[in-house]
Parts: sequence; structure tokens; C-alpha cells
Amino acid sequence: MRKWSFFSKELQTGCMGASVLLSLLFLGCGGSSPSSTPSANPTVTSVSVSPSAPTVAFLHTQQFTATVTGTNGPSQAVTWAATQGTITAAGLYTAPTSGTTDTVTATSIENSAISGAAMITVQAPPTVGYYGSQIQADDIANIVIGWNPLNDDMNRCADIRVLCNHTGTLESIRPFFIWSLVKAGYNLGTGGVILIEVQADDGTANHFPSGTTLASYTYHPPQPWAVNYLNWPLLTFATPPSLVAGKIYHFIFSNIDPDPKANWISLDNLWLYETEPQRQPCWPDADMDILEKNEAGNWVVYNRGTGSITPVFELAYADGASQGQGYIQGYCAQTVAGDGWVNPKAIQGTSGVRETFTVSGGNKTVSSVSVRVNRISGASPLTLSLLAADGATVLATGAVMAPKGGANTSSFCGESWVTVTFPSPFTLVSGTAYFLELSSPEDTLHQTHALNRGTTYGFSAPTCFADGYAQFTTGSGWSGFDVWGLQNRTDCDLQFYFNVIAD
Repeated sequence: MRKWSFFSKELQTGCMGASVLLSLLFLGCGGSSPSSTPSANPTVTSVSVSPSAPTVAFLHTQQFTATVTGTNGPSQAVTWAATQGTITAAGLYTAPTSGTTDTVTATSIENSAISGAAMITVQAPPTVGYYGSQIQADDIANIVIGWNPLNDDMNRCADIRVLCNHTGTLESIRPFFIWSLVKAGYNLGTGGVILIEVQADDGTANHFPSGTTLASYTYHPPQPWAVNYLNWPLLTFATPPSLVAGKIYHFIFSNIDPDPKANWISLDNLWLYETEPQRQPCWPDADMDILEKNEAGNWVVYNRGTGSITPVFELAYADGASQGQGYIQGYCAQTVAGDGWVNPKAIQGTSGVRETFTVSGGNKTVSSVSVRVNRISGASPLTLSLLAADGATVLATGAVMAPKGGANTSSFCGESWVTVTFPSPFTLVSGTAYFLELSSPEDTLHQTHALNRGTTYGFSAPTCFADGYAQFTTGSGWSGFDVWGLQNRTDCDLQFYFNVIAD
């Protein structure tokens, strides 16, 4: 709010057209003296701005006030200015884009040589969620539930540890059991008898199972062995447990077959070739993890040297809610002769990749977008463009230099997450179609691969991104990715996510 202090000025004289000092009034223009002695002209000595050093989220507002000091009650009127953001005549400031500092200045109207300033730290507003696949994976890897004499010296069991995000009755679990009709190392004999127990957390910093069983299910692998849908069965508990949001639960898989050396099966999981500081970009490791018992009978985080795994599963609640991780494949370096299955895809010149999607679940105001790519050669940045449904109108764009990870091999992916922050937040409108396109000039080769989601086999949103699918081009039209020998699929996604912010 503008602050005012009124003061009186000397009368203007008719013969001189200006303020006349008292000594001059005795010399003419009627020759009479004023009836009272006028005050001296006001003097501004300082201007201060409050608050003096605030933190303001970008494109959010902050009210500033100015205090003008001096002798004889000078005017409080000031003019406002901002270096990067905007500010009104009343001192209401709107911050610019994140990642900057800014300055607002109040200048005295009475004496424009005197001003005060406030230094502002501009920050992004809090993240309220993510929109996209949110997953990174280079491959899939199995964990034996039982006793493989070639590798194990005990009857192995595994624990999917998960932070519950929904309060309700848990009806079912959908795991990823893996076996092979032709390759060893995935299963043996009948597959065993697999006991699935739901246990509470022990409440310690380690977050191990408490030993208190809330529900259980006994699973008998299919005989004879089959493929596809039977790998992802929806298993319903006879006595469904009640789960509480914010609490950690454990889903323990044990082989209770009388001969677990002769009869065992595996759980399959997403695999990262290299050890990462955090397995997934959008949640802590403790929120979704795999544990196992070691030879001493103690629970430990599953680890087999370098790399790490993320479980594949879905929890289905009685009210229709679900949670979990529903991507079932993530090969980053695979070429299968004769079926056209080639990963990764090139991003160079006329070759590129994109995610086509139509927003569901309400509008989403986003501040940035992240993708996982590898720069193979060259020194030009990767360009990320958000396009309208016509595939040509650019709504937002930005360039970023991706780390150079080297060529993909069967044991190394080399991809890294890179982020483009939009100049201002962009609202993805519910029900509207968009493209997120990745492009690179001819002088630089980038690569990336897509993830295969399990929606074809029963996994539902939000365990995976269900609003679109990944496409690639070599310069002559766009096609869906290829996985498992099938071309032009619509159940694969880029590794990407938008950062959703508070409005």
C-alpha cells in the first residue's frame, strides 16, 4: 500500500511565478508580509524496503513496502522497479523464472537521487507430484524363490518392501513370476509351492519385516508351463488385510515345497546395470525395494555386485485403487535378428523419438521435464520440445547438454537423466493431446530406449503411465517401438517425467 504524508508549500506569487522566499516578499508585489512564517522545504534522507531479503517462488508474489525518512515529514511516495520480475505501483512483486536472484528498488518521488533496494532469492515452488513414466531400467533380472544348487547354498526367499499410499482393504497382489521353456536359471521342476505373506514393518530404521503376518496366499505355478498372461497372475487373499497410508508393508515370497532344490521359480524385476545413488528418480529407495535373507538368516537389501533392481508388482484395493510398479521390460541394448527389435533408438538429424500422450486426471501445471538419454558422439545439446496435437506447433522448448556415456553394450547402458526447465510454468490441459519430442542435430548422436509397460497383461494406472506411448522415426513417419518381436507397439514409454508444481 502506498503511504502518504502531506505538507504545505509556499504560495505562488503572481509576479514571479515561483515560490518566493520570505526575504523577497518585503520587496514588492504588494509590499505586505505573510501572516505566518512558512516551513522549510522537506528533505529526504533515506529510503528502506521491507522485507529486505525474501525468498519468493518463481511466478509467485510478495508484497513490498517502502519507508522514506527525512526532516519535516517528507512524502512517502515512491516509484518501484524490478530487475527481472515485475512490480506494481503498490509494491506487489511477481517473481521471474526459477534459478535466479532479483532486485526490487523503491525510489523517492520527492528526491529521485535517493532509493532503497531488496535482494530476492527466486526458487521453484514445491513439487506436488510427477507426471510420466518416472522409471529407469536397463534390463530385467530374476530372483530365485527356492534353492538353485548351481548358485545358492540355502532356500532363498524375497521381500517386496513398499510404502503404502492408500488406506483401504487390500484384495489382491499381482507379482511377476518368470520361467522359461528353453533356458535354465529361471525355474526347475514344478516351480515349487510359493507362500506369499503380508507382514507389517518392524518400525526400525532398517525397515525389516516384523514377523507379524496380516494375510497370506499359497501359489502353485501353472502346469504345464505356459507363457504370457500366467506370468502376471492376480492373486486374491482369502482374508484381505487392511493397510494404512504412510506405513511400510512387506510382501514375502518363500518356497515351502518339500524339495525346494528340485522345484523352484523366480520373481522378475527391473534391472539397472550400474549402481545409482537412487534407483528411481521420483521416490526414495526405502519406499520400494527388494530384500532377501542371507546365509545367517538375516534380512538384507538385495544386492548382487554392481547395479540394482526395482520390483514389478501391483497392489489392488477393494475400492478400485492400486499402487505398485507396472513396467515389465527395459532392455536398453538389444538387437534380435529377423524381428526388427532394435534398442536403443537414434536421436540424430531426421531420426528422433517422442512420447505422444493425452492428459487425464485433471490439469497439471508443470515446471520442467526430464528424460533419460545417452550422448554417444558429438558436442551439440539435446532439444526437448513440447508440441501441440498437430505435431508442429511448439508450446515450450529447451536444450540441454547430456553427459557422454559411450556406446551401449550388453553390460552398459550409459544413459543419464537431463532436465529442461520451462521459462515459465506450463499447464497441461486435461483431455488435450501433446507430443514430447527429443531431437538432435546431425553432428551429434544421442540414444535412448523405451520401457514396456504391463497394461497388456493386467497392470493398471497408476503403476505405469497409461496416457500415451513412445514413438520413433528415421525420417519417414512415426512408428511405435518394437519389443518381443512385435512392431509398432502402443504399450511402451520413454523414460521421462514432468515436474508438477503447486499453482
